[in-house]
Amino acid sequence: MISRKDELIKEYKGRIAEESIEASELRLVFERIVEVMSKFAKPSMFAFLSH
Repeated sequence: MISRKDELIKEYKGRIAEESIEASELRLVFERIVEVMSKFAKPSMFAFLSH
């Protein structure tokens, strides 16, 4: 899962700030971010609730 995060960073770092990304591509970026973050949600919540 870490590698997916790193792929996203490598592929899109700086492009959003430079506004060199189309809206349709930006939507795909957000969808990929949600996918990555959802993998961490349950373990993170478990860790939070068990302390």
